[in-house]
Amino acid sequence: MYNILPKTIHEQPLSPETSSAIFSAAVNLLRYAEPSETSTEVIGLDFGRYREGHLDAKIRLAGDVALLGTYLRYHQKDRIVETKLGADNKWDSGITSRKNITNWFCSICPFDVDADPIRRLASNDETFSNGQLVQSIADIIASFPKENVRTDSVFYNQNPEIYEVTDDIAGDGKVRIDNGLYRIGGTESKLEIVELNRLPVKVRYSISTPYEHDGIETSMILDVTIGALGKGALSCHFYNPVGGRRHNITPKDIRQLEREIIEDVEAMAADKLSILKQP
Repeated sequence: MYNILPKTIHEQPLSPETSSAIFSAAVNLLRYAEPSETSTEVIGLDFGRYREGHLDAKIRLAGDVALLGTYLRYHQKDRIVETKLGADNKWDSGITSRKNITNWFCSICPFDVDADPIRRLASNDETFSNGQLVQSIADIIASFPKENVRTDSVFYNQNPEIYEVTDDIAGDGKVRIDNGLYRIGGTESKLEIVELNRLPVKVRYSISTPYEHDGIETSMILDVTIGALGKGALSCHFYNPVGGRRHNITPKDIRQLEREIIEDVEAMAADKLSILKQP
């Protein structure tokens, strides 16, 4: 994707066909494949045994591993009970014991909501992970009807490449293998699907590729955003390695770039789905 010219245009519209193709591929991938990461978020959810309080929460997971940024905050009148997951994968605010968090959350689940996922953990004498705990909470939150529950699902794809360099100066991302000096590069893609109440409302796609600016190696970042109505926009930029200033760039041939984007998204989807078919 070196089909670019330095300019100041920040965004360009995608064709409806490209927007539709990317959105469809992303939603199809979400339907059948497990995301690399998920985030379930809600603010002001009516909660409590008789919905006498409000719950703010963000549940972040990578597979069955709970991630930094996960938190729970329950408001009832003037009382607030909260807990959050720290960098060391320990609950470091408010309630800090997994068992206590489980019992507490069971006690505030509305009586008319299926709380079996968390109750099974509460009644289990065996140990369970933070991932199991927050997944059960995410399942309960996502089951609420007609509430503004936002779920972000992220898929990552990497195509690493190794380049031999000749300046013989180690460091700055270079590695020495046997008697040669190499740089590890290639492309990194990210596909994010945003759902509101389990309905896809936005797709974001980004890809980072090696790029050279004034003889200095950096990365070009291509971003695509598509809304539920099928309207999409594209932007490209890089950061100057000297000073960190952002430079916007625009394609010479946007239609050719659109075709490359579709190919990359469809290849990512095919790669993830092929894993499911393996015995």
